[in-house]
Amino acid sequence: MSFRTAYGHTHSENGWRMCNRDECDIVRIPELYLTDTAPIRMGAPLTILGAWLFWYDRNVEEIVTPIWGWSRENAVATSNHLSGTAVDVNAPRYPWGLRRMPADKIAKVRQGLALFEGTVFWGADWQRADEMHYQMAHPEGDPRNEAFAAKLRAGYLGIWADEPGAATGMTTAVLAAAMGGSLSTARYVRLLPAFTAAMRTASITTVERAAMWCAQLGHESGGLRWMEEIWGPTVAQRGYEGRADLGNVRPGDGYRFHGRGPIQVTGRANYAECSRWAYEQGLVPTSSFFVDNPAALADDETGFVGAVWYWVTRGLNGYADRRDLEGATRCINGGTNGLADRRRRYNHCLALGEALLPEEDHMTAQDVAELKTFIGDFITGFVGPMGSDTKDVRAQLTGSRDLVYTTDEHGNRVVDVAASWPGWRQLGGRTLVDAIAVIGVELGIDGFELPPGENPDDSADE
Repeated sequence: MSFRTAYGHTHSENGWRMCNRDECDIVRIPELYLTDTAPIRMGAPLTILGAWLFWYDRNVEEIVTPIWGWSRENAVATSNHLSGTAVDVNAPRYPWGLRRMPADKIAKVRQGLALFEGTVFWGADWQRADEMHYQMAHPEGDPRNEAFAAKLRAGYLGIWADEPGAATGMTTAVLAAAMGGSLSTARYVRLLPAFTAAMRTASITTVERAAMWCAQLGHESGGLRWMEEIWGPTVAQRGYEGRADLGNVRPGDGYRFHGRGPIQVTGRANYAECSRWAYEQGLVPTSSFFVDNPAALADDETGFVGAVWYWVTRGLNGYADRRDLEGATRCINGGTNGLADRRRRYNHCLALGEALLPEEDHMTAQDVAELKTFIGDFITGFVGPMGSDTKDVRAQLTGSRDLVYTTDEHGNRVVDVAASWPGWRQLGGRTLVDAIAVIGVELGIDGFELPPGENPDDSADE
């Protein structure tokens, strides 16, 4: 590994040391192509610019021509290509000095640059535009480079993973980005499993659905900060008491069934409806679970069930598929309160792309139930009802498949031995074991004894 002086300069325009090819490597991200012509400086530049290339290819436009990276020579003496900290993308489309990129793609690039938190600079922002060109924005040694590279490596945007074969799907860093970073990392770590499980149950299977889900839940809960209505009580909250439309028919129902969960399920009737639905899906143990345990709608494990119930039963995936933010907002809010914030969150989440999606290899509660049914049916069909083997053996030994019970003198339920083990007619009413014992005695085999109650003379006659 070595550095050099190029055209009398030890550092390129962005403050990185000029380097030789051995300081660089090729970006290796699955399904990202045309990178073998673009060596990039190892370390933070490789991580950051490599992630940028992937994000660009997935969100701005497909990369269709070889990418340019490190170069030994350049017409510009302080070019950042000489330090391996710049890449040119789809260069034939965007000649140096011209502005040809359409407005919609410019908007996408701006979204991406925001997601990369200022670590990538776009050449279009120079006075002489270079729309193909992206480079490291901070100089070598700036702690922001390593900090953001570490964030990407930890799973932010879902592009890099520390280990091959590491789990894919939404990460803690992506959840934090989608929710606006309003909580600590530790809190997002705690919420992530239930959050992504809820997405799977609600069939959040596309970027459009995931963006709508995250934007609406993010607005309603302040980025998952509030999983329960803040109780004053306010005038409106006092009005919950006795409201028939909410099903609050018992004293204290107004507070007992106040808004809980990231979409704020409110009222006894809604708690009851949510409970029944969740029970049918196998998500809660009883059909009145949230009515009996109201606080469970705000806890970390089951708090998202209410949001899933509302999302599924109100058909919100349809709004998401149409990208109908206003329609989804009216469905959730009853109006358009907070629409500007919801839109800002929605556009931000769309830019996160497929990193928002949960893992696909988890089984839903319905999948588990169906698998149990299949296994049960298979066992019954192949070997008979559960316990049939035991009953078959019992029948062969005693002449009866089933135990017969009676009540003793103390009122206890006990096995009726005579009725349960009637024996075989062919063996004189003996069980198989007793019959073998009698035969052994008759043959004079050492160690064989007559069964209890068996008369030696009777056995000899038979």
